[in-house]
Amino acid sequence: MQRRRFSREFKLEAVRLVKEWRVATAQAALDLYLERQSQFQEAE
Repeated sequence: MQRRRFSREFKLEAVRLVKEWRVATAQAALDLYLERQSQFQEAE
């Protein structure tokens, strides 16, 4: 199984969510992942 790679933008946004909004790390990652997935599906 290959490791997933995340863009620098994704990582910075995750850190911002955790620091500014005090969101749990796992929740921030999940929120960003789901947001990116929905944007990708809309583009199709």
